[in-house]
Amino acid sequence: MKPLSREDIAYAAGFFDGEGCVSIQQRPARCKSPDYTLNVRVGNTNLAVLEWFRERFGGAIYSQLTTGNRKPSWHWHLGNRKAVDFLLIVKPFIQVKLPQVVLAEAYVSLNGKRDPSVRAVFRGRMNELNHRGVREQNGERTASVTIPLTH
Repeated sequence: MKPLSREDIAYAAGFFDGEGCVSIQQRPARCKSPDYTLNVRVGNTNLAVLEWFRERFGGAIYSQLTTGNRKPSWHWHLGNRKAVDFLLIVKPFIQVKLPQVVLAEAYVSLNGKRDPSVRAVFRGRMNELNHRGVREQNGERTASVTIPLTH
């Protein structure tokens, strides 16, 4: 991986803030209880930008299926430890996705505690933070939902 300048970190944070996503996904269980994983993704139609991310932060690039007359697109992806490392590096410059980054930090602070019910709560909160569109809240239409972060 290439060394990072302050400008690289600021650029990555800004691009991620606009085009990226933090998620906690449920994976098929290897045993009886569900397994969860932290992921960071950035999607774009400019493959060179995603290669720039991969060169500096690692990870993998996947092609996105496109239909009709849409441009080809790709996703840069980091999972688990690499996702956490990336979020810690860019956090000082994050604006829009700061609640997701803070929640991801709290999730990681579980330090391997495997209680699936606790991890499911974190996943639910992350899904709420990432929700797109307009929601009904207290009888009013709102474009965002505020969820208190408690540990």
